[in-house]
Amino acid sequence: MFAAYGTETLIVALIVGAVSFLVGLWRPFVALSALLLLLPFHEWSRRWMLTSLQLSADQVNAISRWWMVMALALLLAVALRWLLKLPGSRPLPRLRWHDGLLALVIGVGMVSVLLSPNRSAGFAAFRNYFQPVVLFVLARLIVPTEIQWRRFLWAWLAVGLVVAAFALWQFGTWTEDDYYARGYVRPNGELVTPPVYFSDGSFRLRPSSTVSGPNELGVQMVLLFVASLQWMVVSKGRGRWLLGLLSVVYLIGLAISYSRSALLGWIMAVVMLGLMALAAGRARLQQEIRRRKGLVIGAVAGILVLLTVIFVSTGMAARMIYTVRNLTSEYHFEDTTGAIEFLVRQPAGVGMGLVGPREGIFFPEQEAFHVEGSLFQIGMEMGVWGLALWLAYLGAVLWATWRARQRTQHPLLRLTAGTAIAGWLGALVAFLFLPLMQAMVLMSWLWFLLGMGLECERIEEAWHKGQASSAAPSQVAASAGTPPA
Repeated sequence: MFAAYGTETLIVALIVGAVSFLVGLWRPFVALSALLLLLPFHEWSRRWMLTSLQLSADQVNAISRWWMVMALALLLAVALRWLLKLPGSRPLPRLRWHDGLLALVIGVGMVSVLLSPNRSAGFAAFRNYFQPVVLFVLARLIVPTEIQWRRFLWAWLAVGLVVAAFALWQFGTWTEDDYYARGYVRPNGELVTPPVYFSDGSFRLRPSSTVSGPNELGVQMVLLFVASLQWMVVSKGRGRWLLGLLSVVYLIGLAISYSRSALLGWIMAVVMLGLMALAAGRARLQQEIRRRKGLVIGAVAGILVLLTVIFVSTGMAARMIYTVRNLTSEYHFEDTTGAIEFLVRQPAGVGMGLVGPREGIFFPEQEAFHVEGSLFQIGMEMGVWGLALWLAYLGAVLWATWRARQRTQHPLLRLTAGTAIAGWLGALVAFLFLPLMQAMVLMSWLWFLLGMGLECERIEEAWHKGQASSAAPSQVAASAGTPPA
């Protein structure tokens, strides 16, 4: 199995690994930032190398493994920094009870690989699920300075703007021929950007932008919207206006993805933001609403009008209305109910790596069972007990992140934890219907944000002690929205 990776992968591993290790020893958060900010262009680069550079599939696959090599090299560098106690090294975060649940989840996954009728496929599926967890570990080990974190957040929003702008360009100008010519094609020859049809017979192609497909684009826009909206609330001056504009752009990006699951995830995320706002200070919030009643009513009305214009003008509203009216005949409804019925009869599932849709050299051409929702894929591959452990772990770690957020005062760290909580819950809604846990870029960001949100209290403590920055939370609250110099 490992021979399938070839000498090209070894060359990439040596070059990328050496550079990442050296940079990680010197500036670990700089290396981690570079990894994360390049990831949204990973799929686009694959298509560009195949179509524009005319590289072979083996060469592209080898180069595309840079991200995992970089993550592992950085993990090794951070471990060496800690062992040698180099300047800037941080104490290891303490293990908590939910880390034990994660270990159990990984253990069940490993056992499922051993029991799989096709161990190569089982290992490949295990890798899909757990590779991105390395970003969770790195996020908990590397403590950025306050300046680094603010600059990183602005850089992430800027990358998100590029992704949204690219999607708008595709939405407005690209034809089917453009998508085929630029490599937006699955191995079976189908477009990764399926068209969406409307009741009048018209259709629009769904943009994928720089990521794996329109559904991942939609969930990425949800994450960016949640982060920018929270930051806008605690900002002042030009920063607030800029963040408000970015929020609108991300919302448009969500709408033109035509991803119904991502839209449901967005609704869940917004509800969670409201609950977090209430939990943070219900009495103070009520007082502000009473004091600025007219402004609040105007803002709510304006937001509702904006949402209506965006979703109606793009056709997303019509798509959702049609779905609700024809719910029982929708493919995802039938797909989900079929998976539930199967798991009731056979709770052990069918075996690790044998559930489609999956793409890759180790997966069989004909899967044992087809279901698109990632949560049901877990149930089919690890059994209902594996799925129960997954959900128990995610519930425990999100609750721990909620508690950490409540004890944290710094606005940038609070919005990080809030993005992790709302983003993961929104993504879990999408995972009911879509195989997005196979989307490496999305999962890497979700795990990274979860790690940062979980450790936000420890990071704030480091900033207070002057280990990373001498500025106190109260000093940056007023300038949280100011772009970096």
